[in-house]
Amino acid sequence: MGNKFALVDDHQMVLDGLASLIGAEMPDAEIMVWADPHLFLETLSAQRDYTLVISDLFLNKMNGLALSSAIRGRMSNLPVLLISGHEETLPTETIIASGAMGFVSKKDGNQTLIAAIHAALAGKFFLQGEALERNALDMSECMVRPDGDEFRYPALTARQLEILKLIAGGAANREIASTLAISENTVKSHIKVLFSELNVNKRAACVRQARVYGLI
Repeated sequence: MGNKFALVDDHQMVLDGLASLIGAEMPDAEIMVWADPHLFLETLSAQRDYTLVISDLFLNKMNGLALSSAIRGRMSNLPVLLISGHEETLPTETIIASGAMGFVSKKDGNQTLIAAIHAALAGKFFLQGEALERNALDMSECMVRPDGDEFRYPALTARQLEILKLIAGGAANREIASTLAISENTVKSHIKVLFSELNVNKRAACVRQARVYGLI
């Protein structure tokens, strides 16, 4: 049986290009494309036969690091590969802490991406253009924060992201409730989750932390 890939990117042209590239390299692979990471997560429990997820780092609805962390929470053995068209290079500990197996810039070229895919399928990390065995990395520094807590990225629902963006725009609970046609109690419940996921207790801190994670 061939591999089954889930490609997550909110640009259809990128999805088409990735599907074509992987299909040419692995003709027997089954390829599923997702423009919405939240919809992908909702169906993940019913489709547990994926062998690899490839996700853009900067998604409109969810940061790729948060998506990787959410996938790890649902299917800890499902490898995730992050890609990005931006110039930045993510620190190794950030990549691994999110649960991802590697990171590839879209500017690195097709063969680098294919090498990263083969590495992830073989259970290896692909970092800084090189495939690495798990025992070659100091995992202890990658999986904990300096304060000793487990390093993870918040996994938020589409509704919580909407509320987060409204909070960042200065909206009060009543305004948020009116805008989204929900009750103020529902808004408060979502904000409570936001505070918990972002490990904060004030709205300003919530916005600052969300920006650190690239959620807004």
